[in-house]
Order: sequence, then C-alpha cells, then structure tokens
Amino acid sequence: MSSEDYSSKFATMIVQIPKLMFIFDVVKPSGESQFVPIYKTASITEMVQVIGKQLDIEEDINCILFMNTETKNFYNVPLSDSVSIEATMNSFSTAMQHAVQPIYENDYMFKVFRIYLPNSQDLSVDKSSDDANQ
Repeated sequence: MSSEDYSSKFATMIVQIPKLMFIFDVVKPSGESQFVPIYKTASITEMVQVIGKQLDIEEDINCILFMNTETKNFYNVPLSDSVSIEATMNSFSTAMQHAVQPIYENDYMFKVFRIYLPNSQDLSVDKSSDDANQ
C-alpha cells in the first residue's frame, strides 16, 4: 500500500462525511465539549450510545438538549429507536429552528450542531417544549 493510496482513500472518506453524518459539538455539564460525528440514519438512542462511548461517560445519558440561540431556551429531544437523527432534525417545529442551526459560519464544509448533556440533578429544560416535534 502506498501513501498515495492512503491519501486518496482518506480524502474520499472525508468528502463523504457531510453526506452521511452530522457532527455534534456535545457540551457536558462541566462546560467541556467535543465534536462527535454521528451517522444521519442512526436513531437518537444509537446517538446517545456513541456519545457515551466517545466522551467516556459511564452513567446513562437520558436527555439531549438543543438550545434556541435567540431565546436561550433548551429543548429536550425525546430518546427514540424508531426515528433517525435526520428525520428528527427535519421535523422540528418553528420554535426549534433556531436551536438546530450550525454553530460555525456556512463557509465550512462540515456543519456542526451543538447539543447539551444536562447535569442530571439540574434539568432546566423548557417543559413546554419537551416534545421537540410539536
């Protein structure tokens, strides 16, 4: 195997990421965050499992939040095996549209979305919007 072969395959893989995956900037309760790539076809439950593994979180993740950047309200994304991440993000209500905007300028090839993992003792979620799909 040559380095050209490696470079070509690596470049092909990188170009495929925006078509196949979302990249999430996952913010832990401590404020520390990390990029986590997730296949668009994965369920929310699968997404939670990948986040837990990549961030080395031992306790169960039972809540994922998006934040509306205009109102600063948090919206809980229901954990589900039956709906893909892509379908979930495409079905958000108007109130959620500001919560699912890429966090970096549109000039970047990869769109990155920010989600929050709340402290289990302090869930300050906008209860009126527990259903992100309404």
